Amino acid sequence: MSTFAQDKVIIDKVVHYMAVDPQGNLYLVDDNTLYKYNLKGEMLASYTNKMLGQIYSIDVDNPFKIMLFYHDEGKILFLNGQLAPIGDELDLFSKGLITINLVTHSSNNNLYLYDISKTEMIITDLHLNIKERMNYNLQLFMPSEIYDQGEKMIVMHDPFHGVYFFDQFGTFEKNIELITNRKIQVINSKIFFIDNRSLKCYDTEHLSMADLIPVSNECEQVLLFGDKIIRIEGDVVTIEMRVNCER
Repeated sequence: MSTFAQDKVIIDKVVHYMAVDPQGNLYLVDDNTLYKYNLKGEMLASYTNKMLGQIYSIDVDNPFKIMLFYHDEGKILFLNGQLAPIGDELDLFSKGLITINLVTHSSNNNLYLYDISKTEMIITDLHLNIKERMNYNLQLFMPSEIYDQGEKMIVMHDPFHGVYFFDQFGTFEKNIELITNRKIQVINSKIFFIDNRSLKCYDTEHLSMADLIPVSNECEQVLLFGDKIIRIEGDVVTIEMRVNCER
């Protein structure tokens, strides 16, 4: 259910996390269900597959080829813009890829898989045929998120050690020690993250930090898109105009 006030939309739904695609569609994840909304708060579609269990992560950078990762079952599934499955599931376990904890789908149609037990990045095609393996000698590296940044960069976020940058071949480039246990958002050269009841922005080009807006203790995730700010706060998702918040 969605309610509307001046310049504000409230979606009354308990969700674990969210993502927004380049067209401004909002995706909310609640256990084994993916919901697609527009930024007016209107639900456009939903997808559930109880056989595969909990949706561990999603990649919505391509709104016509949305990736779902089911960690416990070792499965990857692609959906179209109407949230209907595209092709068969990809089975990581059948390929011997047992301890993959992060997956992202790149713009050049590769899959980047992170194996947490081997601290190894594995690059495959869309049939899980391995192209590259890159092992990292990074002490206590425990990333919880992975993002594809076009064809040039892969970003991983470790809540305890910061944000790590890798090139398209999986080669480690740098680490920025931004410590937060909440999800981050990376837009071009800027990293947006919640810290000490504030949404902050770190500019990786100018090496500068800015406080953007205050957030409540209940705020679990913030996303920016155009002139909108989207928050998971308690039992609701809010969408509203943002003020004094440079992208």
